[in-house]
Amino acid sequence: MEPPQRFVRLNDFIALMGWSRSTFYNRLANNLVPKPQSNGPRTKGYYADKVAEIQKALGK
Repeated sequence: MEPPQRFVRLNDFIALMGWSRSTFYNRLANNLVPKPQSNGPRTKGYYADKVAEIQKALGK
């Protein structure tokens, strides 16, 4: 059985990418990044493997 993946919350994702919040939302609106997933009623973010895919696709 695999251990659960780390869930990267939205603020941490923005910091990892080196973007401002407005840059994130502009790229989200232009479909350059996928929509964050919900991990609870008030939590959104990305799983660690998805963050790695996004960084690879954007050349980070």
